[in-house]
Amino acid sequence: MKLDFQKYRDIFVNINNPKFHRKEINMRNRWGSTLKILLLLFCCAFLLGSCATKGVPPVKEIATVERSINMARESNAEIYAPLELRYAEDKLQQAKAAMQMEEYTKAGRLTDEAAIDARLAETKALTEKEKKSVKETKDNIDILRNEIERAKKYK
Repeated sequence: MKLDFQKYRDIFVNINNPKFHRKEINMRNRWGSTLKILLLLFCCAFLLGSCATKGVPPVKEIATVERSINMARESNAEIYAPLELRYAEDKLQQAKAAMQMEEYTKAGRLTDEAAIDARLAETKALTEKEKKSVKETKDNIDILRNEIERAKKYK
């Protein structure tokens, strides 16, 4: 094992030199602050990793989806948009099953998808009802025009 006499000689010779001590102190401070930063990063990574595993139970979202599905049913989505309504109901059931297995992130994703499908079913149903209403109005207008033309012929 080879000893580094030059290093020890520098320490002995420069023991009264303030610049030498500042250099040593700065080196110690650098290592200390680096260790503090690494420890802080490790703690943050650990906390984020532990929080991201399960997520938050989407209880409010499930209640909102149930209300959306009921609103879609009230707007006759069973008649005008049965497929979209069925998708929403299926995804809601899957979300409830994921909640039972404590897969909260999956349940949250499924509730979002179910809410979108329920809104789509409701919108489609309302659109079809409005189309039907517009068609009836056009038919009534055509009937009235025909009656006006018939009335003009008899005058």
